[in-house]
Amino acid sequence: MPRQTDFVGLEAMALEAMEAETAALDGTDPLDAFDTFDEYPEDSAELAAARRRHPSHPDFVPVQTPVVTDHERTVARLEELADTRTALTDVRPGPLGTLDVYVFADGTTLCMTPGHRETAERLAEALRSGRTPVLLGGSGVSGAFALTFSYGDSDEENVYILADRVIASL
Repeated sequence: MPRQTDFVGLEAMALEAMEAETAALDGTDPLDAFDTFDEYPEDSAELAAARRRHPSHPDFVPVQTPVVTDHERTVARLEELADTRTALTDVRPGPLGTLDVYVFADGTTLCMTPGHRETAERLAEALRSGRTPVLLGGSGVSGAFALTFSYGDSDEENVYILADRVIASL
């Protein structure tokens, strides 16, 4: 799947990388090695440390820890759901088309925005009637996702969903 083009979560990536680097230092605080930042003597120790972590500071060193993004995890999860044909067990349409939630038999939850009531209701009706939907696959389209679900005994019915943002969690 092509990569989504939004930058949501970059702050979380930097935080995860910083936490991983700090954990690698055997519990010692990496900021202890620095003297206080004398240019702003009225700053608290936390603010002075934040200034040292900023790219404009002369002692700034970019973190080189590889981080897996939410998008990469979501794409991998969608591929696994499609490959294993994991059954959809619950569909929760959001109010006014805001956010739809899809729950799979293995515990995976897909959150999609914007939601689409008609599509969610078709999948929910398939569940109620005993025709278990499965994810056939998906693809990226201009930064969005297009997902295909199938249901019925011989996969005779397909439902297509287009969402700006998809997050998978387990």
